[in-house]
Amino acid sequence: EFSTQHGLAAEEPPDRQQARVALNRFASHAFRKPVEEFYVNRLLQIYDHGRQQEDSYDVTLGHCLTAILISPRFLLRIEDDQPGAIGPYGVSDYELATRLSFFLWSRPPDEELLEAAASGHLHEPAQLRAQTLRMLSDRRNRALVDNFFAQWLDLRRLEAHQPNPAVFPEYDAQLQRAMRDEANLILLEIINEDRPLTWLIDSDHTFANARLVDHYGLPPIASETPIRVELPDRRRGGLLSSAALLMLQSDPARSNIPRRGSFIAGQWLGTPPPPPPPGVPPLNTEEEGQARSLRESFELHRSAPTCYACHAKIDPFGFSLENFDAIGRWRDTELGLPIDASASMESGEQFDGIVGLKDYMLSKRETVLEELSRRLMIYSLGRGLEASDQCVVDRMVQAAAKSEYRFSALVLELVTSIPFTHRQNPEY
Repeated sequence: EFSTQHGLAAEEPPDRQQARVALNRFASHAFRKPVEEFYVNRLLQIYDHGRQQEDSYDVTLGHCLTAILISPRFLLRIEDDQPGAIGPYGVSDYELATRLSFFLWSRPPDEELLEAAASGHLHEPAQLRAQTLRMLSDRRNRALVDNFFAQWLDLRRLEAHQPNPAVFPEYDAQLQRAMRDEANLILLEIINEDRPLTWLIDSDHTFANARLVDHYGLPPIASETPIRVELPDRRRGGLLSSAALLMLQSDPARSNIPRRGSFIAGQWLGTPPPPPPPGVPPLNTEEEGQARSLRESFELHRSAPTCYACHAKIDPFGFSLENFDAIGRWRDTELGLPIDASASMESGEQFDGIVGLKDYMLSKRETVLEELSRRLMIYSLGRGLEASDQCVVDRMVQAAAKSEYRFSALVLELVTSIPFTHRQNPEY
């Protein structure tokens, strides 16, 4: 099947010209651009040697394929310098196709994208936008969920995270899979249907199977596979209140207020706290033999001057999520004490519980969008951002705001920007 797909197999004994055509085609796909005649001739030298040794066609071709697949031009994404160029210059259409495909699909360009590059028009904004929209609607866009979003939201740790079985005996692989499916389907819906990015924060529906519906305390359903489920209130909906994210930012046996708060401050709002100073005492959850709620313990902990400066910035977010336990299940009490999920920011802004947090985050939607744009740009370019990149981030936010915060608007503004379509020589 592999040989047939790439034109490497022949129904009758192949000759040298057939081998040339097949190797040229395969190498061009492997290197993501046309290969030079001298390189094809080098491959044919390998082919000729094998045939002289009376190796079979398949064995000889295998040696040639090995040479292609160990080449730096296959293993690395190499872009050509322009000697003497000062400042940014446009990458070639083939290099642009490679950038676009690895960004959106995490794989080499497909035939249609390579044909667009071969036409010499891919760098034109209309062509680039058309190809981008095509690729965003293709099922291979799942790579954005598995790679970009999974990194941003820490979802790659889900399989490794193990709640304490003595505290949560009901947690198992089936529930874990349902949590992961929910997060993935929320993200895929936003990409595939070009829904508002504000749905990351809040939505009137989610995707769940019977197991997750039971975990959430929702009306029962019979489906063992995840389906769209309309929600009766705003406790769920979006990723902020999804079990996967809540559990990942918890300890194995209990919720973790500063970790959840730090996750929101850093990953969503772009204001991560500094690392804690050395010598911070451990959290004390008991006083004279009386158990304290986690919130009471942290209120006491953060009262120390060395702790307050950072905790005041992150703990309010964590406090607002205290109605969710360490596996993302709703609770009204902890240790027999009612949950206090009220929160006050240093700015004086106040909110209460998950609904209040969602409203607060929606009021900061452009801040969230700016952080998402910054991370998306880093991911697409494979490098950290420079001061000059901020103008692109600003335009991404503006473009999304004008289009009801659609994901496609962010991507289109990014892929048509100078940093994405241009490069500069290393000395500059």
